[in-house]
Amino acid sequence: MKKIAVSSSCVFYEKDGLWLVHAKLPLLMHVNLEINKVDFVKVIPNEEQVRLFLFRGIFVDDNKIILIPCNAKHLVIYLKDEDNFKYYSIEQTCSNMFRGYMIEGDFLTFIPNMYNKIVKFNYKTNQIRYEAEWKSEGENTSVIGSGCRDEGKYLFAIWETPYMLVYCTEKYKFEKKQLDDNLRVSQIVAMGDKYYIYDMNSQAIISYDKVKLKRCKAVAVGYKDAWMFRYKDKLVLSAVEKDSWNLYDENLNEYFKEENEGYNNFVLMNDYYCMEWTEGNNILYGINRSGQLVSIQNNRPMYWDINIDQNKWDAISKKIMTEYGDSVLTENALMKLNGYIKYIMKR
Repeated sequence: MKKIAVSSSCVFYEKDGLWLVHAKLPLLMHVNLEINKVDFVKVIPNEEQVRLFLFRGIFVDDNKIILIPCNAKHLVIYLKDEDNFKYYSIEQTCSNMFRGYMIEGDFLTFIPNMYNKIVKFNYKTNQIRYEAEWKSEGENTSVIGSGCRDEGKYLFAIWETPYMLVYCTEKYKFEKKQLDDNLRVSQIVAMGDKYYIYDMNSQAIISYDKVKLKRCKAVAVGYKDAWMFRYKDKLVLSAVEKDSWNLYDENLNEYFKEENEGYNNFVLMNDYYCMEWTEGNNILYGINRSGQLVSIQNNRPMYWDINIDQNKWDAISKKIMTEYGDSVLTENALMKLNGYIKYIMKR
């Protein structure tokens, strides 16, 4: 019997456990790191339909679990002590709103994907603040691929262009800077005295001097697209189209590479999936394409199967259908697997 892969659109470490949101279904989940198993599943209610990547950011502050919308219509907070969800409206919602966040004091700054403004959320007071618009006239279709903080500034990569945006938090203004010609940038990371970008044209990581914006080094990786972020003094790169990830040092020497093709025994969520990572207790955690929990400590990866078996999936499916009705069956490919739609309907 195949298992259902626990894919995640965002993950957060808290007290020997991982909180995550399922990439394809409206599910808030918890992985217990003492037993390396999923020990909590809660259906997230009140979304109009079940879409890929409802949420692309998760942050935990004591009793609050904050879910940052991508294709969802609200910012959602789950209160542990009340076992209840609360909803906060976002102005002028759109598809692919945000793709993560950056932390500064009591504020989460949401990284816009297609949303046209910088949005900050005070996670202590639950107040939403709207700042500058980043899309100038004629750029309505522009997309931000990723963002990072660097010395009081926010940096954003404008997806599939050779440009990055520098946002000054004091002046609430953007400055648009061009890197090399003929780039299709998707990711940007600041580390040390360099910026690192991922270029989809050359399928390479390229480093730039921060001050002169002069190219320093390029290393071919071969991924059509990838997600990249900083982990201590390393770059973590995860492929979008396959279950592969790499670690690089600041000089772009490959520190570690992992390719996992062993997911034939699992029911996958979709072809477009990439690992999400989180750090806790000096350990790097991720959930790969196979739905395995990956931990890296002392440069050594370890794996655990946290996928959901058929019996547990039956119970989860019933809860989803109770909340969303039969429409979820036509909107979500996972609910159609191997004739499973007919099986559920009969039950």
